[in-house]
Amino acid sequence: MQSPEVIQNFVKKYVCDLTISPDSEHAFMQDGDDSIIKKWLEKNI
Repeated sequence: MQSPEVIQNFVKKYVCDLTISPDSEHAFMQDGDDSIIKKWLEKNI
């Protein structure tokens, strides 16, 4: 895991979008995570 500062610096340096799911675990296996992933895919692909 990286600090928020390191992540924000990466986003700024490489001009990319960042999506944060504060209530999800790293593996995205909790109830409701599938809808978060689906929304992200629909927006970005």
